[in-house]
Amino acid sequence: MALDRGSDSLPLSVGDRVDLIAVDDYSPDGRLLITEARVLDIEKDGVTVAVPVEGVAELTATRRWGDVALALLPG
Repeated sequence: MALDRGSDSLPLSVGDRVDLIAVDDYSPDGRLLITEARVLDIEKDGVTVAVPVEGVAELTATRRWGDVALALLPG
């Protein structure tokens, strides 16, 4: 899944584990979507992460009505 990094980019490296959090009007504090996704590729304005197949449908639907934020997990 490719995601925008935004202006407040986390200090990510390929192989890092990240949680994906939905930020929307329903839950402005965020709602956990995917735990321990893996960073596959990093570009200036985007990041590509691998997510478990069982989370793809919810993650895709979430992107229609809100933003998805990354939360870096400790190594």
